[in-house]
Order: sequence, then structure tokens, then C-alpha cells
Amino acid sequence: MKVSFYPAFDDPDSLTDHVHRLHWYLHPLRERISEIVLPRLSDDIAPGATPDYLDPEIEGLISGLPVSFATVADEQALQKTVGRAETVFLWKSAANAPNAIPPALHGKRVIRVDHGRVRAAGSFYLMFAEAFDDLQAD
Repeated sequence: MKVSFYPAFDDPDSLTDHVHRLHWYLHPLRERISEIVLPRLSDDIAPGATPDYLDPEIEGLISGLPVSFATVADEQALQKTVGRAETVFLWKSAANAPNAIPPALHGKRVIRVDHGRVRAAGSFYLMFAEAFDDLQAD
């Protein structure tokens, strides 16, 4: 399964947070995910070390998933990147409509992982496992 994040990351702190969280939550599904793309507005936006507020054990999981970064210069490039994904992790909701799905994501499976506006957003990472029918049978 191909996964992308949306929108493009605009700061290194948010990117760092999500890079580490996705490794924590998605590690058990690593054999089922072919690609995880994190779009960013600039090559200068890069993930840093595991934040102090997260479990340091995450560091051992880094590079265990097929994570890549796509630098997108504009909305059209972002749409092309997101268009290849089957599932999109919405990491930043609109302040005035936190439950709204952006039009660019219509037709995609959207997982809300906006820790700033969605209560218990981490649990939605776990709900991603519902995308795999064979896991549901187990």
C-alpha cells in the first residue's frame, strides 16, 4: 500500500514529530506498506532526532519503513505526489474546519493524525490497520 501525508510539511519540528510517530505506530505493518511519502516545501525541512516527549525506543525503528521525502514547490506538485497514494494521513487540519476533508483528498482513504486539533490522533494511526482485510479476519 502506498501512503502519503498531507499537506506538505512547512517546518522541521512537525516533520520530526510525524516521522517518529509514524515509525512507532506503523512498524507492525511494515511488510504491508510499499511507500510512505512525506511532502515538504523545501529540502531545508528535514527531520531531527527523536523528540524528548516521545519514547527513545523509536530511534531503533527508524529506517524500518519505506519512508521518502518529496519536495513540492506548489499545490500542483503536491497533488501529483498525493495522487499516487491509496491512503493519506492528514496531519494538519484547517483551523476553521478541523473535521473537513480538503477537496484535494476526495476519493482517498483519509486518516486524521493532526495532534493539534484531533483528540487521540494517535489512535487513528492504529485504525489504519483496518485497511488490510486479512488482518480483520485474524
